Amino acid sequence: MIEEERRDFLHDLAIGGLLHDIGKVVQRAKGIRKNHMEVGGEWLTELGPPWEKYAWAAFYHHTDYKAATALKDLEDAGKAVGAAIIAHADNLSASEREDVTGKWDKDVPLRNIFDMVHLEGCEEKSSAQTYFPVVPLDDRGLIMPISKDSRSKEFNYESLEEGLKGALKGSFGGPTWLLRVLERYTAFVPSDTAIGEDRTPDISLYDHLRTTAMIAVCIGDFVIADRPRLLQEKDPMECYKALERELKRDGVSPFLMVEGDIRGIQKYIYDISGKKALRSLRARSFYLEALLECVLCDLLEVLGMPRTQVLFVGGGHWVLLLPNTEKIKVQLEDFKRSLNRKLYSSEDGKLSMSLTWVPFGWEELKEFKMDRVFKRMALKLGKERCRPMEGLLEEILGDQKDDYLSKSCIICGRRTDELKSLDPEDEEGSACEKCFSLTKLGKAISDKAVKYLYSEPFSEGIVDILGVPYSIAKKAKDIPQEAKVVSIMMV
Repeated sequence: MIEEERRDFLHDLAIGGLLHDIGKVVQRAKGIRKNHMEVGGEWLTELGPPWEKYAWAAFYHHTDYKAATALKDLEDAGKAVGAAIIAHADNLSASEREDVTGKWDKDVPLRNIFDMVHLEGCEEKSSAQTYFPVVPLDDRGLIMPISKDSRSKEFNYESLEEGLKGALKGSFGGPTWLLRVLERYTAFVPSDTAIGEDRTPDISLYDHLRTTAMIAVCIGDFVIADRPRLLQEKDPMECYKALERELKRDGVSPFLMVEGDIRGIQKYIYDISGKKALRSLRARSFYLEALLECVLCDLLEVLGMPRTQVLFVGGGHWVLLLPNTEKIKVQLEDFKRSLNRKLYSSEDGKLSMSLTWVPFGWEELKEFKMDRVFKRMALKLGKERCRPMEGLLEEILGDQKDDYLSKSCIICGRRTDELKSLDPEDEEGSACEKCFSLTKLGKAISDKAVKYLYSEPFSEGIVDILGVPYSIAKKAKDIPQEAKVVSIMMV
């Protein structure tokens, strides 16, 4: 399979995984007692292009022979492999609740998991239970959990379905754009509605959708790289069974947990002089957050992976779920060295990126053993942090500069041949190019809230701090006219 075909296949798996359970919102909004597979497939079909071509993911992601629509009913042989993969991904993502039975309640709210946290040595936890209201996310303020009796009636499933339909109809921006739309309308929707005496749903539909897409992309790329014969299977159930045999095979680890961590954050932010200190601190914090996002987007582009593979990003690091293939591991290693070479050149070695990964198998996802994976990751990342410039020794030792001919930046202390003036009265200059740029950025941030970050000129390859490509965001009319646009020196 050529690279373009691979990317298209993984793109369809990502979109299909994100939409496979969309019928759960529509089902609750309209009070339909048909199964969510039928409801979701019909809803996507009624939306028309381009969404109708993903209706198969909603119709045929279950394997229960008793269901009105199941994987066995899929007649399009071209979708057999994709549907079987999404069925497996859905099974792995929802395994936490696969044996749960209970009363169906379309109005059941999402439980606040922090009610269930009890720290050893503290007072007995409260028996009070709180829930999130069924509302869409917005940027007007935090949405806090409330008691079940005081649940807000301002929004309901009907309103969510109407908003979701309006956002999707006539628009299409790929997996990244769809993730943002689904987060807005399904973040506070429970992934299931089975309730019992001691159980209420506490996993959001959004998290189930994105993890299903995440797992599906991993399985899909694993099949392309290591089990290409499965791509020729035309019977969806036979493909499902063959996939299960391959995923359960001893020694097979189709998944990679990948973590990237920026090293040197505290020193980079606080190792400055008092000159324009507030602006510098503000700008450097913002710069690091933007840098982390840009590096992540660059890596996903190199790997040919959609945004669905991001498990977590924030606090100077991110975690990805990727397919465990030799090609991916080589690309990760090359990317790490290339990035650290750029960081060393632009930041004088003050910043570096630790990037490491650990493989794991089907059973660790299925049998609640992911804590073992995270422990292995923590140990490996700890070792990785101890050698931040691995592979760059030649560049470091060979970097012979005539520092006695250079001047020192008053903010960071870097030696440079040219300084720029921070104040009109300063004729000789006092700051290096990077600190000068960051100081300007700090002033821009203090003057007006900066919601979007772009470098110049605008292009499809430039992303804002939410990770949405400019061309997509512009098409979706997500960029308010009043948003202040600033430029910043990037590596």
